[in-house]
Amino acid sequence: MAATPAAARLRCSYAADERGDPLAGTAAHASGFLLIEAPGAWGQNALSESRLDPEIASVVAARAAALSYRVLLIKRPGRVAAESKRAWAVVDATPGAERTTWGTYASDPELLDVPLEGPADGGSLPTEPPAAIYLVCTHGRHDACCALRGRAVAAKLATHRPGQVWECSHLGGDRFAPNVLVLPHGLTYGRVDPARALELVAAQERAEVVIDLLRGRSVFRPPVQAAQHFARLAHGSSLIDDFVAIRRHTTDDGDVCVDLSHAGGRIAVTVRPTVGEQAGLLTCKATHPLHPPTFALRGIEPHG
Repeated sequence: MAATPAAARLRCSYAADERGDPLAGTAAHASGFLLIEAPGAWGQNALSESRLDPEIASVVAARAAALSYRVLLIKRPGRVAAESKRAWAVVDATPGAERTTWGTYASDPELLDVPLEGPADGGSLPTEPPAAIYLVCTHGRHDACCALRGRAVAAKLATHRPGQVWECSHLGGDRFAPNVLVLPHGLTYGRVDPARALELVAAQERAEVVIDLLRGRSVFRPPVQAAQHFARLAHGSSLIDDFVAIRRHTTDDGDVCVDLSHAGGRIAVTVRPTVGEQAGLLTCKATHPLHPPTFALRGIEPHG
């Protein structure tokens, strides 16, 4: 990245760039996602501070949370006139069973009937992989870095994959802005500046990840995300579906041992939750510096 302007160093993402905060193991956990098109401004809490009815939004969010699904508000990049009908999508990010269901709603109460558990008729899984969806966090009311750095990325992606790109509400990890979530696989990327944005598209269409920008795959917990990262580096594999977690356990001294399957068999990766050496403000609104959480590699070996 280019040298950071002096004024921007007060922003959390520029400061994290300079510290070199590790990306691996920082994606928010979710088994799937409910996307709701909601044009207009979003407040600090997008669901309760948007044009959606807050009571209906609360009920929908509770339904989603019961399935470990995350609710994200979405809107088209740029200044686009609102349609009378807005889109929603339910995305199951389960590895090997990824599924995206789209629909529309004309009034907020219709969101109460969105089929989070799958189609009402229990229809079969699609015969072809669902088209990728690229979500770029531009939620400036939550953190200024997301809007300042995310909008250019959304615009760049939208020119190359029109119809597949949306701006979205808070993804987490403000200090890693620009943040991009690629569905249906739930791949969360950070530090995706416009110069590298199209790498994500090319990799996704090859069923691969961009390792150095990948924060993690949402269906896995952060220690597993970190273990997968170290395994990718060690084995040189960037395939999306390589290194699927079979099991994990925490030792008495706090290490997390993760068994992963891949094309060459099974391996055991051990990581230790720790913190970065340099403290800093982890969001633009933070008032106290903290050491960023991260993971250290303890060992990789073939599974016995």
